[in-house]
Amino acid sequence: MAQDEQQLDDKAFAEAFGAAAAAAEKGEDPPVVDDKPAADQKTPEQIAAESAAAEVAEKAAADKKAAEDAAAAQAEADKAKTPEQLAADTKAAEEAAAKAVADQKAADERGAADAKAAEEKQKAEQAEADKKAAAEQKAKDEKARQEFEESLKDYEPTAEEAAAMAKFKEDFPTEHAVMEARLKATDRVINQRVYNAVQVVLQQVYKDLEPVAKGFGELTAERHVSAITKVHADYAAVQPLLGDWIKAQSAFDRPALEAAYKGGDAAAVTELVSRYKASKATVVAKPAAEAKPALSAADVADLEPVKSQRATPSNKGAPDPNDYDGAFAEAAAGAVKK
Repeated sequence: MAQDEQQLDDKAFAEAFGAAAAAAEKGEDPPVVDDKPAADQKTPEQIAAESAAAEVAEKAAADKKAAEDAAAAQAEADKAKTPEQLAADTKAAEEAAAKAVADQKAADERGAADAKAAEEKQKAEQAEADKKAAAEQKAKDEKARQEFEESLKDYEPTAEEAAAMAKFKEDFPTEHAVMEARLKATDRVINQRVYNAVQVVLQQVYKDLEPVAKGFGELTAERHVSAITKVHADYAAVQPLLGDWIKAQSAFDRPALEAAYKGGDAAAVTELVSRYKASKATVVAKPAAEAKPALSAADVADLEPVKSQRATPSNKGAPDPNDYDGAFAEAAAGAVKK
């Protein structure tokens, strides 16, 4: 195998040497012979990429060497400087680095401000475009609405059309009468079709809304009764008695009482029941108080209020001013007698 490769190399060398010698005799440049196999040939793109990569690597190496040389030169120069000079150089370097950071920050802020301004400008332009499009659409819709409303109005013939119809009626009275009858019949057919279509739509709407209306009515009635029973727990028992009681009232009071009874809100009905109970001296009995142990004379003395604020005791047989239930019942009975 190695012998075969050597023979091929010798042959290629001999051919290249012969070609170069022939060219030299003619005074021409020797031809360049590509001794690589066809499989190893590279495309122009590959060659360009490799060349660019080589240039980048060469530049990076040169930059690294330059930085190393600069650092070495700086170190050599620092050997001859005093500590004060070194401190000054360090401070200058730090200030330069801080300035670079500040400059970069300012550049970033300017870039952000410019980007924000551009975004706001774009938004404003978009809003203006949307506003213009909305105005155009509104004008288009308004024009369509006006045209539709105009189409619903009775048609007014022009002067020429009116004259032609009058002439037609004069010259052909029979045909004109037949045409008028036909137009009236057609008009009624159209009206009937529109009416039937509307009825179908309304029936479907009523069918869909009926459960909603029923549920709303039941909920409203439940809330109405609940508000009344919060004040009058016996409203269910009193309600059937209100009609006859209202009829027995004076002509002056009856209209207002009937209005509250038939269509009043919860507050009005509550007031109505209160007036009914007052007229009937209806008092809700209080639960019996629990028996308490008898107090001793000392306990009674301790519970006695201060003399300067003590109420004057009532005469024997007179009503107790603190008996509010008894006073209300007595007043109600007096009102019924009147």
